[in-house]
Amino acid sequence: MQLADFLSRKSMFPVIRKGLNLLFCASITSFLFEKYYFNYSWIEITDYKSILNFFIKGNYIVPFCIFIVIFLITYFIPYTIFAVPNYFKGIKWRRKILGYKLSKFEAESQFEKIKSETTKNTALQLSSKAMFQIYKDIRNSFDEKQYQQIQRKLEKQKDNLLANFIFAFRALITIFIYFITIEYFGFFLFTIVNLSIILYMVLLVFSYRFLDLIPTFIGKIALELDKYVRFNEK
Repeated sequence: MQLADFLSRKSMFPVIRKGLNLLFCASITSFLFEKYYFNYSWIEITDYKSILNFFIKGNYIVPFCIFIVIFLITYFIPYTIFAVPNYFKGIKWRRKILGYKLSKFEAESQFEKIKSETTKNTALQLSSKAMFQIYKDIRNSFDEKQYQQIQRKLEKQKDNLLANFIFAFRALITIFIYFITIEYFGFFLFTIVNLSIILYMVLLVFSYRFLDLIPTFIGKIALELDKYVRFNEK
């Protein structure tokens, strides 16, 4: 979580991402405007009359509309690519996790490992009863409020991963436009950059899927261990 925390709160990355998102959408808008309308030139900053005419006469509306359309399209397409497969995969994996049954052998094996490590590192002999009590103390130390806080943090990190995926998708389109419009943008650089972005997008998908399953996994393991402890305390 430290890297995610660094990228989401402790750096300028979100601000830079927002700025680059606007730049990428503006670059795509510029390319499409010149392709389907005409080549434009920038108005001199001191030419106040032309600037006023640009806005008052409504000349801004065409590029502005193209920008809005591009912004929305480059949001909903990657959102769909990212969210829909993760949603159905999440359902599939949750069913597998919820269908998992902790066997007596697996539970005893894990408790024995903990007892062995505790004895080796502290020379403290723990009985099964003591192990069960330690587990219950740890289990009871997490209340519903703490669990909800963990869920909110996970949701925030998931939203951050989605935002990064949308940003990467816009970067892919913009890099392609730069490749066909900038003469010295070589094919080798284009390939390396795109492969890096695609790999980054794949990692974002798997990271999202992992974070999405953490609450279900923890809840299921706790439920199975609770059953095992109650059964052996009888």
